[in-house]
Formats: sequence, C-alpha cells, structure tokens
Amino acid sequence: MPETRAVAVPDLAQILVAAKEQVDYNRSLIEGCPDPLIAVGADGRITDANAAFSSITGIPRQKLMESEFAACFSDPELARACVREAFSQGQISGYPLTVRNAFGQLTHLLCSAAPYSIGKAKSRGLS
Repeated sequence: MPETRAVAVPDLAQILVAAKEQVDYNRSLIEGCPDPLIAVGADGRITDANAAFSSITGIPRQKLMESEFAACFSDPELARACVREAFSQGQISGYPLTVRNAFGQLTHLLCSAAPYSIGKAKSRGLS
C-alpha cells in the first residue's frame, strides 16, 4: 500500500500544477481581450469580468464579482432580454446595450452573447 500512496502524491501534484496553469491561461485570455467581457452564471450574477469591463463601469473586478449583471446596464430588462435571446438562439451579436458607470456616464455597446457550459452548469457570456 505505501507504494500506491507514493505514486498518487506526485500525480496529484502534477494535476494541481496543470490546473493552476490552465487557470492562468484562461485569465490571460480574458484579460487579453480589449473588449469589455463578462461571464454570467445561470443565476444572473457576474462570475468573471475583464479589466475592460471594469474600466467602463468604474467598478473594481472584485466588486463586480457576484453582483447582478443586469444592474450594470442602463436598461436592466433589455440586458436580461439579450441573455434570454442568446439562450434561445444559441448566440447573438450586435445587441445594443448601454452601461451606466459609477459616475453616471453612459457607454453605448453592441454586445454579443452566447451560452457556454462548464460541466453540467450553464453560464452565459457577454462581450
């Protein structure tokens, strides 16, 4: 039995290193996108956001996390409709939404949205 444990520990360490590398790679892809990008969970809360989205909202990424995504837009119901349409059609692009930042300034966007899944959980992405 001890031999099995000795083999399992290095395998676990390799798996953890690979997982960390994947997380770092995914973060670099999200941050490398010059367009504002958010990921929205099935509950309508932001699960991820890039610096570009944080910049146009004036809200730090950590504060955006787990906030209700539609509240970032000047017309929350229109933002929710965008996501519903993306789910029903598979994806949409060129959807006009307006972000109101923390200082009241408006930024007009043409958004794209598409559902994606991680395991069994469905999420949505807006960019």
